[in-house]
Amino acid sequence: MFSVLKDIVHNPGTTNSSTDTTASLYAIFSALEEGFIFLDQNLYITYFNNAAYKILNKNYHLSCKIGMHAVDSVPQYRSGDLLQTLTDVLHGNTKQYECAISQDNGTTGWVTARYLPMKDVEETVTGICIVLKDVSAQKELELAETKTKTIEKNLYESRMQFEAFMENAPIIAWINTSDGAITYMNETYRKTFGFTKEDAGKKICEIFPTELAVAYYESNLNVIKTGKPVEVIEKTVRADGSSCINRIFKFPISLNGTTLIAGWGIDITEQMRLQQELSESNERYHYVNKATSDAIYDWDLTNKKIYRGKGFKKLFGYTKDVVSVRYWLANIHPGDMGQTRKIVFEALRDPKQDKISVEYRIRCNDGLYKYVMDKAFIIRDAQKAIRVIGAIRDITAEKELDKKILLQEKAKKREIVRSIIETQEKERRQISIELHDNVNQILSSCKLMLEVAKDNKENALSLTEKSHQSLQVAIAEIRRICHGLNPSAIEDIGLEEAVEEMVEKINLSQKLKVGFTINKDDFKVGLKEEDKVAIYRIIQEQLTNIVKHSGATQAFIHLVVSSSKVQLTIEDNGIGFNEKTIKKGLGLRSIYHRVEYYHGIAELTTRCNQGCKLYIELQLNPECKNHMVCK
Repeated sequence: MFSVLKDIVHNPGTTNSSTDTTASLYAIFSALEEGFIFLDQNLYITYFNNAAYKILNKNYHLSCKIGMHAVDSVPQYRSGDLLQTLTDVLHGNTKQYECAISQDNGTTGWVTARYLPMKDVEETVTGICIVLKDVSAQKELELAETKTKTIEKNLYESRMQFEAFMENAPIIAWINTSDGAITYMNETYRKTFGFTKEDAGKKICEIFPTELAVAYYESNLNVIKTGKPVEVIEKTVRADGSSCINRIFKFPISLNGTTLIAGWGIDITEQMRLQQELSESNERYHYVNKATSDAIYDWDLTNKKIYRGKGFKKLFGYTKDVVSVRYWLANIHPGDMGQTRKIVFEALRDPKQDKISVEYRIRCNDGLYKYVMDKAFIIRDAQKAIRVIGAIRDITAEKELDKKILLQEKAKKREIVRSIIETQEKERRQISIELHDNVNQILSSCKLMLEVAKDNKENALSLTEKSHQSLQVAIAEIRRICHGLNPSAIEDIGLEEAVEEMVEKINLSQKLKVGFTINKDDFKVGLKEEDKVAIYRIIQEQLTNIVKHSGATQAFIHLVVSSSKVQLTIEDNGIGFNEKTIKKGLGLRSIYHRVEYYHGIAELTTRCNQGCKLYIELQLNPECKNHMVCK
């Protein structure tokens, strides 16, 4: 067969074989799907079968003729590459290429070409066999598969990128079905409302409060009905129970013939709060500026003129917009004019000064004087004052208020002194009553028994013994009175024990049952003696009030002491009183004065027939800046 092929290459018209063999060989090549082209050593075409003709001429209109030089069969821009390839094959090398060929319809076809050297028995290359195969369909299939895989890969990567983006986006995002089931929610959505990935697929009515779920569902129906995106402001509740406001954007999306509602939103709670504050601030500024606008002026020192704003007419009744410096000075109160001139003109002459602040009285258009605060800024050129921009504020009301406060402080001091005197007098009366009704009677009885014993020898021993017992009672009464005036027991046994002793004595009467608890963990801190006395006196005063006035059967004292403050609560189940109709007595005023000394808090809560509760908080730190509050 190779010898026949060699003859075909060199003598395409005749062969050394029989005519039947050549015809059979041609028939075989003509039946093959691959295209065959034979070239001689000079690269001329000696044979090509029908498949080659179809591939080159019919499909791609490339020349293929017996006796044509192979290089002439291709476009000129490819002739150089083809010549190089054929030369390499003539040197015994096999080549194979896949090339794209443009078709008439504008598409591109693909052909594989194998270049095989034809050799004789002596292994000398005598020609070239080119095997062609149209692989356009296969190539298109491969390209389609590659494109499909690329699209699928791109879609997968895009989906992964999108999901990664949505999972890390600071906005909330979700997708709902038309019946309200949530098919997707991003991480921000889940964290905001306290959901997990397992909640996907649940309906909004299952995971949101009914009121919110109904509102969301109605909004979704509106999106489906209109088929257009909507923007709404929705109020909702976060996972921690706090309310928030979201700006929501909802839009319909279609997937496999099903309409879904997608949405994303941003938390605008802080923005709305700031907007509300800004609105309120602007409103306040508008009204404040309208009600209390200052009198603004511009003093041009070059032409010695003062240009005044509308505030001068409102505050002082002046109608002139431009006045001289002399006119301004002439309207200052004579008692203030000298000091005002000194402050103003010294500031103007001093290059280091850039501000003026002076207080004086100014005469209004009606002849009356008002107190004003004049504050100005000095503008200089090469350290020389050229302008003064200032504002004059009416402080007459503030001056009057200062006077009232001063008078109130004086009255308050007199009230405090009066309360102290009344308290002292009350204590003196109590001591007098105690001494007269108890100690004096006991001592008088002792004196009488001793006088009788002096004259009655028979009963002298018995009377003397009774006198001794009475003296013991008198000593105990005097000790009790002294203890009430100066609770030395606090120094001897401590505050807790002293209060317990006081409570025990009250409980002995069986008319009032008093309970007492103390926080011993925090009570390890040291208290000054004056602090202990103050706490003891407050408890003593309130218990006295309860015993005398409340009609209570039970009372309770709770004391907590820390390193910085004391908290004391005293409650009873008595008849209480109406704070608006009953004036506070000396006992309560004494308590309030002690609280004021400690910069503390005193809160009294009471109603008729509902008992009374007194809460006291004393600041132990002398540098505490809190102020006393009495309610």
